[in-house]
Amino acid sequence: MTRLEIAEMLTHIDVPVAYYSFENSDSPTNYPFLIYYYDGSDDKIADDTNYVKVETLRIELYSKQVDFDLETSVEELLNAYGIVYSKDRAYISQEHAWQTIYESEVIIDAE
Repeated sequence: MTRLEIAEMLTHIDVPVAYYSFENSDSPTNYPFLIYYYDGSDDKIADDTNYVKVETLRIELYSKQVDFDLETSVEELLNAYGIVYSKDRAYISQEHAWQTIYESEVIIDAE
């Protein structure tokens, strides 16, 4: 997949989506929302060259309560695109909100 295809894929979830953060940090975003970003890489290397670009994709879902239906929508979307993921959940006490984290290794094709 390309980075553009991943960005477009995430718009199929009916919540606001941003890469890494929302631009207007002065006004808080209403819940629920998604952010996503690439958190490192583990490229495949041979003959002194990186021949396959493998990025760690993190998708973070933020909500006021655990939203199992919305999580199911995210998971079904990832499955439909063949993206294998791990999932974790944490409570953010300062925000009184839940964070559900999906992490996956994706092969990034040329744009």
